[in-house]
Amino acid sequence: MEFLVRHTQVLRPSPGSLNPYHVGMKVWENIEKRWNNPTAEDIEEYGLRKKSAGEKLFEVREVERDVSFLRRYLTEELIRELNLFEYKNRGNDQIVSRVADEENWRDIKETLLQNVGTATIPVIKVEDSDYGNNRTLLLRHYHDGRDLQLDYAERTLKYVNQLWGRDVALDTVLDGRQTQLVFADGKFALKKAA
Repeated sequence: MEFLVRHTQVLRPSPGSLNPYHVGMKVWENIEKRWNNPTAEDIEEYGLRKKSAGEKLFEVREVERDVSFLRRYLTEELIRELNLFEYKNRGNDQIVSRVADEENWRDIKETLLQNVGTATIPVIKVEDSDYGNNRTLLLRHYHDGRDLQLDYAERTLKYVNQLWGRDVALDTVLDGRQTQLVFADGKFALKKAA
């Protein structure tokens, strides 16, 4: 009985938020349903079934990772069934900006994919180890439309500074403007990018 209670607590939908375990379970159930009773579109996309639904599920589990699993198997119908939507912050309010209609379901799916697994980790690369000819380490954030969270950026640059032993600078975009975050002399600062 305790297992059933815990299982239900983990998989239940969360009103007002997204439960990734619930979404994943719905995708698994949908794969099994589509594999057992394929539509003409399923046969066109995946071909004739040579495996049982159970074999397909084990194959998916073995081959796919979070992002590829959702990219490949989260369908338009499931996005609508799960009532997925996209919102934006406006002041202290959150405003629905996209609903899962014919025009927006792909955008909602892409937003979800950007926030799953390693896609949530910003891409930052070393640009120069002698920036300004004073051995400052220059890093570059490859901005994908999502600004860095400054509190995390500050702590990260502090740790990189400790490892590097010298000043560290990070070029990024904040609020649509080229910005350089700097950790030097034990202090964090924002500057207009050079």
